Amino acid sequence: MPKIQNSFLKGKMNKDLDERLVPKGEYREAQNILITQSESSDVGAIENIQGNILAVPMPSITGDMETIGYCADILSKKVFWFITDFTGDSGDVRTMSRAQSTNTCQILMADLNDTSAEAKIIVQGHFLNFSKDHLITGVNLIDDLLFWTDNYNQPRKINVTKAIADNTYYTKEEQISVAKVAPFLAPILKDNEENGDNYSLQNDNTISSDYLKDRFVRFSYRYKYEDGEYTTMAPFTQIVFKPLNDGQIQNVLTTDREKTDTQDVYSKTIVDIMKNHYNRIEMRIPLPGDNYQTDPNVNWNNDLRVSKIEILIKESDQDVVKVIKEIDVNDNAAFVDLIELMDTNPNDENNVNQTSYYRHVYKFVYKSEEPYKILEDKQITRVFDQVPLRAKSQEISGNRVIYGNFTENYEIPVDDSGKTGINYVIKNIVKGSIDSLTMPQANKEIYKYNSVKQRRKYQVGVVLSDVFGRQSTVILSTGDTDTTTSPAVTTDFSSNYNSGYSWSDQNLAFGKSLSIMFTENNIVDNVYNGDITSNDYNPYGWYSYKLVVKQQEQEYYNVYTNHPADNWNNESNTHDEVLGFSWVSLYGNNINKVVRDVSEVDEIREGVAGSDVKLFPKVIKKSIPITMPDGTVTDFFSPLNNMSMQGPDQDPFDVMTVGTAREQGILTKGDRDKDRVHDFVMAKRNPLLAQVKSLGENNRVKYSLDFTVNNNNTEEKSEFQIGNGNDINPFIRVGQQITKKVLNINSKKAIALSNIGKQVIDVRVDNDEQEHFDSKTIILDGDEIDDAKGGSAMMQVGQIIEFRTGDSQGLNLSLLPFNDSADNTLTVGSAEAAFLQIAWNNSQTDDNLSGVFNISGPNIPLGTTITNVQTNSTTNITTITMSDASTAAVTSYVIVSGGAGGSNLFMDENNSDENLIKTTATVEQHGNEYVVRRPILQKVELNEDSTRTILHFDRRVFPDNIDTSENKNQCLALFDPLTIKQIETENDGALVYQKIKMSHEHDFNANDQIVIQNLEEQPIAVTTGLTVLETDPVKSNLDIFYESSTSGLIKDLHNDIELNNNELEISYYNTFILSGGGNIIPVLQNGTITDKVGQWHVEESRIKGEFNGKSVDFGVRAHLVDDEYAQRVRTNALIHSGIFNSKTKVNETNQFSIGENITRAVDIQNGSIQKLYAEDTNLIIFQENKVSRALIDKDAIFTQEGQPLTTASKVVIGQIGAFAGKYGISKNPESFAVYGARKYFSDKNRGVILRLSQDGLTPLSDSGMRSFFRDNLQNANRIYGMYDEQKNKYVISLQNKHGIASTYSPEYGTSSDSTTISKDTYSTLSFDESSGGWVSFYTYKPTFGFSLSNEFYTYNLQNLYKHYSDDVQRGMFYKSVYTDPSNVEFVFNDQPTTVKNFHTIDYEGTSGWKMASAETDMHVAYPVLSSDTSVSALSIPVNFVNKENKYYGHIRNNTTTTSINQITGIDLSGIKGYFNKVKMQYWKPSEAIASSVSKGELYAVGSETVYSSQ
Repeated sequence: MPKIQNSFLKGKMNKDLDERLVPKGEYREAQNILITQSESSDVGAIENIQGNILAVPMPSITGDMETIGYCADILSKKVFWFITDFTGDSGDVRTMSRAQSTNTCQILMADLNDTSAEAKIIVQGHFLNFSKDHLITGVNLIDDLLFWTDNYNQPRKINVTKAIADNTYYTKEEQISVAKVAPFLAPILKDNEENGDNYSLQNDNTISSDYLKDRFVRFSYRYKYEDGEYTTMAPFTQIVFKPLNDGQIQNVLTTDREKTDTQDVYSKTIVDIMKNHYNRIEMRIPLPGDNYQTDPNVNWNNDLRVSKIEILIKESDQDVVKVIKEIDVNDNAAFVDLIELMDTNPNDENNVNQTSYYRHVYKFVYKSEEPYKILEDKQITRVFDQVPLRAKSQEISGNRVIYGNFTENYEIPVDDSGKTGINYVIKNIVKGSIDSLTMPQANKEIYKYNSVKQRRKYQVGVVLSDVFGRQSTVILSTGDTDTTTSPAVTTDFSSNYNSGYSWSDQNLAFGKSLSIMFTENNIVDNVYNGDITSNDYNPYGWYSYKLVVKQQEQEYYNVYTNHPADNWNNESNTHDEVLGFSWVSLYGNNINKVVRDVSEVDEIREGVAGSDVKLFPKVIKKSIPITMPDGTVTDFFSPLNNMSMQGPDQDPFDVMTVGTAREQGILTKGDRDKDRVHDFVMAKRNPLLAQVKSLGENNRVKYSLDFTVNNNNTEEKSEFQIGNGNDINPFIRVGQQITKKVLNINSKKAIALSNIGKQVIDVRVDNDEQEHFDSKTIILDGDEIDDAKGGSAMMQVGQIIEFRTGDSQGLNLSLLPFNDSADNTLTVGSAEAAFLQIAWNNSQTDDNLSGVFNISGPNIPLGTTITNVQTNSTTNITTITMSDASTAAVTSYVIVSGGAGGSNLFMDENNSDENLIKTTATVEQHGNEYVVRRPILQKVELNEDSTRTILHFDRRVFPDNIDTSENKNQCLALFDPLTIKQIETENDGALVYQKIKMSHEHDFNANDQIVIQNLEEQPIAVTTGLTVLETDPVKSNLDIFYESSTSGLIKDLHNDIELNNNELEISYYNTFILSGGGNIIPVLQNGTITDKVGQWHVEESRIKGEFNGKSVDFGVRAHLVDDEYAQRVRTNALIHSGIFNSKTKVNETNQFSIGENITRAVDIQNGSIQKLYAEDTNLIIFQENKVSRALIDKDAIFTQEGQPLTTASKVVIGQIGAFAGKYGISKNPESFAVYGARKYFSDKNRGVILRLSQDGLTPLSDSGMRSFFRDNLQNANRIYGMYDEQKNKYVISLQNKHGIASTYSPEYGTSSDSTTISKDTYSTLSFDESSGGWVSFYTYKPTFGFSLSNEFYTYNLQNLYKHYSDDVQRGMFYKSVYTDPSNVEFVFNDQPTTVKNFHTIDYEGTSGWKMASAETDMHVAYPVLSSDTSVSALSIPVNFVNKENKYYGHIRNNTTTTSINQITGIDLSGIKGYFNKVKMQYWKPSEAIASSVSKGELYAVGSETVYSSQ
C-alpha cells in the first residue's frame, strides 16, 4: 500500500493556499509549538512549547490592573514598567478625567540580575494619572533618567536611581514633568535699611571693583535641578542704575572746579554724571515651592529638587547673559528668608480682613564682582520651553529627546463678551502712584531714576504661563485700547506724586510709568491648582502672568551742544524779514549724532549736504520776561550763567543742511573773528553747523542791543563802559556800529565825512540780490570814483551813504516828544484823513514841511509822508496831514524837518553848515524809542561792460528821482561809521563790566543810551550755554514685545487689581532722568534781580550720552504676537530638546527653546506620526501610511546626478526620505519590535505585517498568512509586537478588547463568524526569520514583551513573566490553572487531482501525540488517541501503537451518511478524498514532574493510502 509522508521542514504555517496546494513541509495551522531545525538537516521537528513563570516575585497589587508600557535596560538588566487600573477619556489636558485616590497608578522595577528579589514599586500615586487606553509606547532610559510619554499626560521623566532608593521621592506632577517649574518673578531689589546701617542699593566705598560704573545692567536668575536641568531665566529686573550726583547737572561753580556741570557738558558734548553710582546690590531671589505659605515659621520645602541657583547679569550692549554666582541652596540654608505679602478678600471692600502670606527667598548681595561664565547665546532666545502638552511618540537620538505627533499651546481666555483675549486699557502715569500688596518692592524707590521715555507710543500685552513655564502668545486687549502715547513732559515740575511729572524735594525727577487697567474683574479662568486632593486639581492651569511692552520708536541720541546761533530778529523794522534759521554747532560726539546725507547735495553751496535727522528741542536757551522796578518789562538773558530751560512741547524739526560754517556761508575764508568762532563751537575754527528752523522768537536775540553808558573816561574820548556788573554780554562784537538812541535832539553827530564819490546816474530797486530787504542799488558814472576835490574815494563794505546836492540844500532830522499837557496835545482828525496837530516849540510854526518830510510814531508806519501843513494863527497850532491814516492816539512822533533853525545831526567834519547834505536816514522804532539808521554799503561790483559802478546797500536809498540838471548834480558821500574796535572785561571787586573801545573819538557821557548795530549781511546771534536736542528715534517695523519686570501669580494679579481699581503699575523703563539744577532763572525781589534753582530734565539712555555709547536696551527677551496661536495637535511634526551628555554633566532635555528651529514636519498626507526609532545616526519615522528616515545631526546634499551625499550639519533633524512602499504603522505603535537591523510592525489599515530592514519594507504577512491578517487586523484594537531573541521570532498579539471576535481564538480549532461577543478575544502568533514564515499561534495573551540577555519576557496584567521555563508545565501561561495543548494541522495532498483512500496514520516522535482530527473533502475521521491512552473496547483500535519507535493507528471514518456516502460509520476503515487535513495534538503529564507536561516532539507524519479505482 503506498504511503504518503509529511514533514515540517519548512517550519511555517500557510493559511492562504487551498488545502490541495499547501507545499510540502508547510502546515495549515499550529498552536503552542516550536520548530527546531539543524543547519543542514532536511528534518524539522515540532516541539510543544514551554510555559512561563513570574520573572521575579511581585508585590501585592490588587485591582483590575494592566501594564501599559515598559522599558528594559540591556546594560543593567533592570526593567521598568507602568501599570494602572484607571481608564481615561479623550479630553484635553485641562478637562480630561483624572485618576482618583482610589485608583492605582504605579511604576515598577525588577532587577533581573537577582530574580529572587521582589519587584519594587518605585513611584506610585494617582498623580501619575496613567490610563489603560493610553499606552506608553515612547519610553527611553538615558543613564539614570527614564523618559516616557503616553499622549494623555505631558511628557515625563524620573531619576530611577533616586526612585529606587526612595519610592516616596516623587509625589506630584511638578516633580516628574520633563518641563521644569520655571521662575516667574524677577529678583526682588530691596531699598530698606539692612542691619540698621546699610542700604541695599548703594555705593560702598569698601568695594574696590568698579565693574558697574560704566554699565547698564539687569539681574535675573535661574534654577538648576538635581538632574542637571536648568530652567529658563526668570524675568529680568529693570536696569539697576543711579546717575552720579543724583542725576543733577548743576550750574554752580565751586572753588575746586574750573567749570560748572553745565559748561562741562556742552564743552565735552558728554555727560560725565551719566555713570552708575551703585556698586552694591542687595536682592532677594524667589525660591520655588509653596507661594502661599501662611506660617512664617515653616522652613522652605525644596520638594522640587532645586540644587543650585545661578545669579545672572545682562549688560545692555551685549547679547549674552553672564553668571556672577552659582549658589548651592543646600549649603546656604542660612540665607533663606521670607518676604511678607498680603492676600485680599474679594468680598471685603475695605480690606479689613487682609491676611499675610509668605514667600521664601534667598538673600544675595552683589558687590560688583566680574562674571565668571557666559551662557550660550541661545539662552536669550529661550523665552520658554515648548515642551509638548502631550506627545504620541518619543525617541532619543543625537543625545536629544525627540517627540512626534504632539499637542502644543493652550486655549486663550475669553472676556465677558466672549471675545478671545483680555479686556484692558493702558495709561501713562506718575511712577509710584499705584500701591501693590503683592509686589514686594516699589518702583519709585527701586527705580527712582528710571523713567519710561516720553514722546513714544507703547503697546502692552499680557503673557500667561503654566507652572512649567509654557507661555501663551502675547495677548492683546479685546477693547483695542492696548496702546498709549506718552507725551513730552515739559512744564509740570511740582513735587507731589499726583502731578504730571514728579520731582522730589531735592529736585530729583521720579519719572513716569505705564500702567494697565483691567476692565473686568475675572481676568483669567482655568487657573492652576496644584492640590491633588482638591476636586479642582489642575496642574496645567494658568499659573503666572507677565506684562510685555512694544516700543517701535527706539534708538535716539541727545545732542549736547552750545546754544544754537540764530539769525537776527529785527522786530521794529518792517522792511527787515526774519530769515527763520538757527545753526546748531556740531563738534565732539555731536558730529556723528547728526550725520550728513551725501545723497542730498546742495546745488549752490559746495560741501553742504542734507540730513535725515530730526531734532526735538529738549533743553534750549530762553529769555525770561522780567518786570523792572520802574514797571517796564524786559527780556532777561543770562549768557554768563548759561541760561537753559525746558524746550517747548512741539514736533521734531528737520535738519535742513549740514556743512562747515564756511560752506554754509556763515564765515568767509579769511574770517579771523576768533571771538565769533569761539562762541559757535568751543574755539574750533570753521565749525560744522546744522541748519534748522528758527527755534522760536522767545529764544532768540533782538536785532538791536540797547545799553546804558556807565561812565566816560574824560581823558580817552574813544572808550566807555557798559554792563550791570553781573553779566558779560557775548553778543557785542568787534566791528559793530555804535549810535545813540535819539532822545536828545541836540546830540552831535557820531560819524565823519571821509570822501565824496562820482555823480549818481541811477537809483533803482534790485531785489535779486537781497530778497530779505526792500533794497536798492546806486549806479555811478564810470568804473572809478574820483574825489571832486581831487582826492581818491575809498569804498569799503560797511560805510554809510549820504547824498550831496549841488545847491548845498540840506535837511535836518528832528524829534519832537509829546506829553499830556494842554499845549502839547496830539489828536486824530476826521475819518477821511488822519491829522496830527502839534505845537511847534510851543510858539513856532512852520508851513514849509509839506511834501518833503516824513513822520513816524506809534501806529504810524515808518516813513509816512507829510502831505499838508497848516498853522492856525490864533491857536498857533500846526496841523500836519499824513499820507497814511492813523486810527489811534499817539504820545510821541518823529519828524524830519528842514531849515537852519533846526538842529542838524549831520554836519560835516568841521561842524559847519557849508554844503549841507540831504540825509537818507530812516527811523526805526524800538518800543517807545526811535533809532536813526542810514543805508550801509554791502557790495560793490561793475556792470557787464565795466562802464558803470554798482553799489548795493542794505536798505532804501533816496531820492527816487535823479536830478541831473546843472548845478544840481547829486553825488554820494561815504562815511566811516563809529564802530567797536576792541572789547575788554573789567572787574570791580565782585562786579564785572565790559569796556568798549571805539574806532575813533566820540564824546559819550554816563547814562547815555546807545544802540549797537550789526553790519553783517546775514547777522548771526551766538550765545553760550547748554542746549540739548534730542534726535528723532529710529523706528522699527518689527512687532516685538519685550518683557517688563512686572509679573506674578494669577492669584497675585487678582489681589492687586482688587486693591487698585483693577490697575497695575508696569515696571518697564527705557531711559533715565537727568535734571538741570543750579541754572539761573531771574526773579525780581525788592527791585533787584536774584537767582533761583531752575528745573529742567533730560531723558538720557546712554552712558555719558556718548555717540555709540552703551545704551539702555528695551528688554532682554522678545515676544511676538502669534495670530494663529491656539491649542493644536501637530500630528505630522517632530520637536527635539537640547543635548544630554552625562560625561560633561549637560542635561538640556527640558530645553525646547521657542527661539530655535527645533521642529520638523513630514508629509501630512501620510497621516500622523505614531512611532519613532533611532538607528545609528538616523531616525526612523513611522506614520500611519508611510515610513521615512531622517538624518540626525547631518544633512544631505546632492550631486549633479542627483545622488545624495551626507554631510555634518548644525541641523538636528536633517533631510527626510521615505522608504519605498505605501505602508505605515497605522495607529498601532505597540506593534513595533526590533532586533538588530530588522524592525517589525503592523499596518492595520492595509492588513499587513511588515519588516523594515536593509532591503527595505517587506510584507511578512504575505508568507502564507495574508488572508488571515487581512481579515483579523481590522478587528484588533491592540496589536502588541515583541521580539523573542531566545527563539529568534517576532511575536505579535492581535487583541480585541470587548469587541469583535477574531477569526482565530485561543480555543484552538473553534471558529467564529466575527459576531460581537462579551469577552476579550485575541490571536498571538510568531514569525520565524529562519523559516521565513509564521510558525505558530500561542494561547498566551501578553501586554508588551521584550528580550533581555537572550531571555524572553512578557507582561500579563501587572506581572512580568519569563518564558521557556522548565519550572512550569509546558503550555501553561501566566499562572493559569490549566495547560493549553500543542497542536499542528497539516495536509496530505500528494497528487491532489486523484481521489485517495487514507487508511492509517503514523508519526515519528515522542509518545503522547494524538490525531485530534482528520478530514478530507469528503469524509471526517474519529480521533486517534495517544499511545498512552487506555485501549478502547472497540474492535478497531482507537489509539496509536508503538512499533519500532514509530506510532501507528488506523483511521476510522466518522462521516455522516449522505447520498454520496452510502457506506459509512465505525466499521468502515479509512476516509476518502483528494487530500486529508490532519491535526496532531500533544498533551502528556510528565512522569518525572507531577503536574507538569513533558516535552513532546514530532518529526514526521505518514499515511498509507490507496488510490481510488474511480
